[in-house]
Amino acid sequence: MARPKKNQEGPSAQERIEQAFWTLLDRNGYEGITVSALSRTANVSPNTFYYHYDNIEAVARKAFGENLIRDIPRFILEGRHEKLDAVISENKDSLAQRARRIALFAASESGILRTIVLESFTRIWMDTIGIDEADLSEEERLSVDFIAHGIVSVLARASTLDLARIYPAFLESSLGQGAIAEMRAIERRHSKSQNA
Repeated sequence: MARPKKNQEGPSAQERIEQAFWTLLDRNGYEGITVSALSRTANVSPNTFYYHYDNIEAVARKAFGENLIRDIPRFILEGRHEKLDAVISENKDSLAQRARRIALFAASESGILRTIVLESFTRIWMDTIGIDEADLSEEERLSVDFIAHGIVSVLARASTLDLARIYPAFLESSLGQGAIAEMRAIERRHSKSQNA
């Protein structure tokens, strides 16, 4: 397929498609999004849509990924709350929108969107501690799943929560400290086995 022409100033076709995705997700839910509606809302042809994306799920994955702040898990695990506070402060203008968008996924009835959230958060945490998910023991996998599902449950309520206030309090709670301690323990166990 030939590359579509850029026939207008402003956002690229991909940016318009992603913005249209967020608009339609908020308005219609995931199940109500079609390629036709995305194309119409983004002012692109269906051919242009398919040039950039294989399907609606591909748009969802890319759009979701662009709303994540990937440094947060490292700051949490290292106990660098000043860095976490700085990231929150630096992103204050976009944090509310990011939280709302993540909440749209986490609170969705769509299994696809909830899977994207769980996979994304699990992958970020595994990348942060430098472990391939396939190398986790069954017990570690259960711990990681429990933590990821807990994060998603909190994020599902993000549109009604002040995340900048809630997360630091959660991280200081016994449950938050336990989750952090478990991730650190998994990281240490795998670090030792790699060095042996």
